[in-house]
Amino acid sequence: MRPLIVFALAVFAWTARTSPVLGLALQNEANEDQTIHEDPKGICKRVGSSLCGDLATCVALPAKDSFQCSCPKGGFYDANDKTCKHWQSCGPLPCKIGYCDDGNGSKKRHCKCGGIPGLTEFCKINKEAKFKCEEYGATAVLKGDEVTCDCGPAKKLINKKCVPVACLNFTMTCEELCQKKLLDKDDRCCQGWNIENCSKTPDETRYCKPGYISRNDSCVDACTAKVADPLCPNGCKSSATDLPFQCICKKGFQLAEDGITCTERRVCNEEEKKRCRKDQICGIVNDEVTCSCKSHQQEKDGVCTNECFVKKCSDPFANCEVYLGTEKCFCTRPLFPTRNITCGLEKYSYILTFRTNDTSPYSDDLCENKKEDIWKALKTLFGAQLVDDTLLSCKEDFVIRLAFSQKQDPAVLKRIETCQYFRGDVCIFPPRLYIKEGSAKLEEEDLCTEFFQKQLNKSNGMYVCQKVGDNYLFKCRDGLFSYNEVTSGRLTRWSCADKREDIPPASSESPKLVTDKEPQPGTEGNVTKNTPVPDVTDKEPQTGTEGAVTKTTPVSDDPCSPSPCVNGGVCKPGTGKTFTCECPKGFKGNLCEEKNSGVSVQAPVTAILGIAMSLLLLR
Repeated sequence: MRPLIVFALAVFAWTARTSPVLGLALQNEANEDQTIHEDPKGICKRVGSSLCGDLATCVALPAKDSFQCSCPKGGFYDANDKTCKHWQSCGPLPCKIGYCDDGNGSKKRHCKCGGIPGLTEFCKINKEAKFKCEEYGATAVLKGDEVTCDCGPAKKLINKKCVPVACLNFTMTCEELCQKKLLDKDDRCCQGWNIENCSKTPDETRYCKPGYISRNDSCVDACTAKVADPLCPNGCKSSATDLPFQCICKKGFQLAEDGITCTERRVCNEEEKKRCRKDQICGIVNDEVTCSCKSHQQEKDGVCTNECFVKKCSDPFANCEVYLGTEKCFCTRPLFPTRNITCGLEKYSYILTFRTNDTSPYSDDLCENKKEDIWKALKTLFGAQLVDDTLLSCKEDFVIRLAFSQKQDPAVLKRIETCQYFRGDVCIFPPRLYIKEGSAKLEEEDLCTEFFQKQLNKSNGMYVCQKVGDNYLFKCRDGLFSYNEVTSGRLTRWSCADKREDIPPASSESPKLVTDKEPQPGTEGNVTKNTPVPDVTDKEPQTGTEGAVTKTTPVSDDPCSPSPCVNGGVCKPGTGKTFTCECPKGFKGNLCEEKNSGVSVQAPVTAILGIAMSLLLLR
């Protein structure tokens, strides 16, 4: 008895080392025993305890400027659900079939198949299904989540009976059927072959080849012999070619590449493809050949293009895309639609890079298949504040843009660089993301250097991007006029023009000249990287106040010559290079450009001039 116990313990220890579930659970427990609860940097108090919640213990890692959320033995912490989950729950070990029950992650999972025909409650093939298949001469097998009767490689289930089909397999020779040990399953062809010695070929005049059946000492095709039903359920006909026969295909089907059987018409053949242009896709719809553009393209003047022609996005940071023939405007991540229906920067963007434990090169299929595991693992690690992820690259490394609803503490970001559950040189982030230990890196993204650079390139030098603290300014370059300041979250942008006449009369604010020199640090109006962006107000700051933009280029001494006021407004010079438009009754606005039923209004305006350019905003 004692040797048996020792053997059992040895097997369990080996299983623990090799199993990604048991092994990790044991390593996690060992880590808990060695936990150091000192927190000299106050990491848990600052951020860790809040993320770990009430059910997990925050364990500070001062040397790594991070922390871990520790659960009782056998569990891991899910920051998104704010609960501890079992390592053998549905997340790490999903059920291949049926319904997965784990008490919301609190216990080992059980796969349940109640209600699925042919299966027991615990997903085993039931006695009734086995008995039914045996009556057909078949074996009950599980394919996906469905029980089917399998007649084996040499037979096919026809009318509740396993019928031999080996001799109908015209694509194989007698020698190949012999090597696969199928000749003893069907004696209607290959007569005289020795199944014990497949290389010994009998006289060709003494046996029928596959596709032909022996009838009265002669070989006839399976269609003439009236035994082709397993291959041709809709009938067959003798072939005039070197093939034994051909199936008759019903509507929506066509002859397969083998020239005999039928296959569904889902794709065009080579002749049908020639009917379409090179930029079109040939398809089959209702058994008819159709030529169409790709899903993200539309046809214009006989050419497939992904350009939009009808819809113009009013927001400069929105892109018009074509999908299934419809033009729509989308905010490009990391920008999201805001309440005022603009593309705004309300989320905080970070770039994550890592390598998985896959030994084969990254392929499109591998990258696509990893997306769900990556998202679930990151949500489990970071919780509800992670709201979006975008796969930027999948070549040597995975490169992913993460969007958080709030700015993240550095200790939270370093959690992806700190391996809590490991096996060898692989770090496992539950439920089931396996990455190379030490390969993960997560940093805040500077949108000016990457994302906004594309927008800058499209503007032909109109704009410059400036990061000010956590905010971004999309400003007109020096020498241009800025107006219509719009703030969407942490992004503020202006419209630009070269001269006063190019600014629409309905502009909501006074235009400002962008000077050749920015205010120096410590001077009035200075904006540095560490100072917050001033709140957006309804009125421009007056000359001499903080935030005002003054002119440094020579202008006429009289800002009212010529008069910038419209609709009979009277221009009156102010201090420096400013002026005021005194509007007649019925008009208002900085330049008296708006109709109003009230009394006259005065508005201070900074004198303007600049260099020619067009508007960025698409109308």
